[in-house]
Amino acid sequence: MKKFKWLGFFAVILGILVFGNNSEASASELPSEEQVISFDATLNEVQEATYINEDGEEVTITIEPIFQRVDPLSKDDRNIISPMLTPGWSHYLPYGTTTGFKISGSTPYLGMSFNVDIYVPSVTSGSKFTRIYNKNHWVILGTLYDESLDKKDKVATYAANVSWVGGMGGSNVYLKATLSNNVISVSSRM
Repeated sequence: MKKFKWLGFFAVILGILVFGNNSEASASELPSEEQVISFDATLNEVQEATYINEDGEEVTITIEPIFQRVDPLSKDDRNIISPMLTPGWSHYLPYGTTTGFKISGSTPYLGMSFNVDIYVPSVTSGSKFTRIYNKNHWVILGTLYDESLDKKDKVATYAANVSWVGGMGGSNVYLKATLSNNVISVSSRM
């Protein structure tokens, strides 16, 4: 009789490991508490912040400017006196120009990133996201599916569902950037 109890126990464990529990969440679900980190978009440098999420895991959020090649004597600008006297790499912000940033977030087992272009007029309250592109991710022992990029004037979001190996569960994940004047606020669920 004792052998049947152990055999039944191992059969249940093996069934859970092989078949999983098929618990998948929708990417539209948001956590009840959100950690928001704000960055100054006028700085010409990589900015990074780390916090511990509700599961006790370390989450690192980073924004970095996307530098663009500047050639002040290009064919289109020959008749314009350029404020840049030497060609090189530049990051434009603020006021009246569009510039790019890479927004990324990572945990020890998952990382997500995307790029955004931001337009900041001379009246900074009119700043907005103009484009979201180049989504990227990495996952250890899992897969991302149902990925989506969503852009509104003041909010850019990269959302997806994740399924862990063996069907041991699933979750929705996202990385969201919100724009207010020259400040980019980033939140995530990973």
